Amino acid sequence: MRTARFAPLLVLLVAACDHWPGVGGDGGLTPGSYHMEDNSGNIGSACSDSKSCNLPIICVKTAPNGLCTKACTTDSDCAAAGASCVNAFSSGFICVKNCQSDQMCREGYACLSGGSSMVCLKDPLVGADL
Repeated sequence: MRTARFAPLLVLLVAACDHWPGVGGDGGLTPGSYHMEDNSGNIGSACSDSKSCNLPIICVKTAPNGLCTKACTTDSDCAAAGASCVNAFSSGFICVKNCQSDQMCREGYACLSGGSSMVCLKDPLVGADL
């Protein structure tokens, strides 16, 4: 009978877990997905045009779901944004978000070597015939 006494507490804990900050449409992990959502307008976020990005950041539409970024010549141009300077998406050298795992990247991106750093680049498996 002890189990029945704790059942309401268990239900309350499970319900609370469903509303943790960072889960859902607020820029955190999407339930059922293991990638970060990012529509912040900062470097690395999704965009449909440059108005979607915070100035002076621009939108690279050739990247999957668009990519807010800026031109760079060295990693120090991107460091404040937690990004590295890489030659990506046929756009020349741009700031691309740093990562430590695929889960830190948006859907359609993977954490891959960008030279001196691991960065979120187009996932080579997305759209590939497996």
